Amino acid sequence: ALAVGVSDLESSLQISGNLVPQTRVEIRAKLPGTLSRINVDIGDRVRAGQVVAVLDRREIDAQVDAATATVNVAHAGVEAAEAALANAVLEQERAQNLFERGALPRQRLDSADTGRRSAAAQRDLAQANLAQAEATLRRASEVQRDTTLTSPVAGVIVERHYDAGSLVGPGDEPVLVVADL
Repeated sequence: ALAVGVSDLESSLQISGNLVPQTRVEIRAKLPGTLSRINVDIGDRVRAGQVVAVLDRREIDAQVDAATATVNVAHAGVEAAEAALANAVLEQERAQNLFERGALPRQRLDSADTGRRSAAAQRDLAQANLAQAEATLRRASEVQRDTTLTSPVAGVIVERHYDAGSLVGPGDEPVLVVADL
């Protein structure tokens, strides 16, 4: 006689094949430079937006600092030009009043009017210099942001082509490849 009991029955099925990711995304450097660090390795899981590598930023940081200083100088130039214009407007109004009373020759009135127009032109030039300095700062800030390489998708690092200290550029092979498994 045999004893009858309840038990789990396990079975397995072995299938050979290759896992293919739905998406493979290459992470490339947008500008040439030296990789200062790589934060991931093959097999690491990453989130979308996670920093995976960073280029050396010292030179670009210096450019941003210089552009910031140029903007500050341009702001001061605008303030000085606006003060000079305000003074020139007052001088022109005084000259006009004195001319109308016959106390000032036409030549001095014309000179005050020319001074006002010149001060207005200087203010416009200072404002244009400020706009140009701000555009340079925006561009330098964009380049600074491009020194940080982030993962555009969540997934797993499946390829790593460079190590810290390597020179990379926009035309080179990707720094990393992320697969959405």
